[in-house]
Amino acid sequence: LNLYDPETGGIGVHAVLKERGLEMLLSLRLKVEAGLITEVETLLIPGDSKIVGYQQEDLTQPSRLWTRSIPVPERNSRFELLAAADAYFRGFETNGTAEYIPAPLLPEADRRENGILYTNTKIGNSMLSTARSGFDAGRFKGMQVRDRRYPVVDSETGAVMSLVRFGDPMG
Repeated sequence: LNLYDPETGGIGVHAVLKERGLEMLLSLRLKVEAGLITEVETLLIPGDSKIVGYQQEDLTQPSRLWTRSIPVPERNSRFELLAAADAYFRGFETNGTAEYIPAPLLPEADRRENGILYTNTKIGNSMLSTARSGFDAGRFKGMQVRDRRYPVVDSETGAVMSLVRFGDPMG
């Protein structure tokens, strides 16, 4: 998956790499100014990680939803895309509370963290449904989103690369 932000020179890449038979999830962000790379940020998650076990079979090809080119008259503005990304994390942080502000999610929206599908799948003894129903049920109550930033806004595909740290209030 490749994302491009011509306004800021941001480039985002999510890919599955294979080295010595081990598949790894790569998340890469570049910033380009005057044709030169001025910033590089990477996150590499080994497929055999005990902390994160992504489903490699789900990550062989990016979904059409991430790669399609939205016709120019139908594209959201940069501001609208950033507001949608922010609304998602606001919904995440307020779910399960009296202050809950639901994110404007499509009914079939999936949710992934570091490649792991957290919707419409079974994790442990829990069957997880849609992203919206998880928020509405307060599944993430008490979790915090820290260091939220959006370095790549790709208006052609309508995608925003979000980099955050999830954590609970105790740590």
